[in-house]
Amino acid sequence: MGYPQNGPMVKHLINYFALDMGLSEFKILPSLEVRSLPRIAVPQAPYITLHPKAGWSMYKNFDRWDEVIKHLDLPVYQIGQGNEPVVSGANPEYMGRSLCEAMALMSHATCHLGVDSFSNHVTHFSFQGRKIPSVILWGSTQISASGYDHNINISANLPCQPCFREDPKISADPRGMCPNPAGQTYENPRHACMAAISTQSVIEATKNLLSRLKF
Repeated sequence: MGYPQNGPMVKHLINYFALDMGLSEFKILPSLEVRSLPRIAVPQAPYITLHPKAGWSMYKNFDRWDEVIKHLDLPVYQIGQGNEPVVSGANPEYMGRSLCEAMALMSHATCHLGVDSFSNHVTHFSFQGRKIPSVILWGSTQISASGYDHNINISANLPCQPCFREDPKISADPRGMCPNPAGQTYENPRHACMAAISTQSVIEATKNLLSRLKF
């Protein structure tokens, strides 16, 4: 696929994986059907799950989720590692749980909010015939290669997107830090691709999604 040196991918990741396994490409992306998850106590619906932090790259992350939550009427439960910062207004009760437990919480959620991380792909799984309606924000990665049509996918669509940049301290690809804007550090990024996504656009997208759902 030439990723990431050759720029954006021309197919969805699922198709690349299929070809690697000797399968045909898919015109309609198949969903993994999840038949069994841990039995955990989940909040009474309706509620929203939030996964604000991707482990692969800081350039995927959005730092204004607290402002979004202020304008939502449903409780928001944050998932992720137990040592990650808690977004103001989110309930951290389920942070630090196993991947399967996080999936169980997501599977009962009215909708999900997040970035391009594991949870983005979980939204495409089929839980008793239902995919998880979501609002996913995009920074350094590519909607058409790893996004899903049933979600509301938000990107600033800057000329430099996707850049696929990651932590320069551990990256096997020597492209270094994001230069847009110049002078930022990886630990405190000011990457234009996420800065250009307005808080109001995320609030409106979430409210529009919720207005279409029956709960």
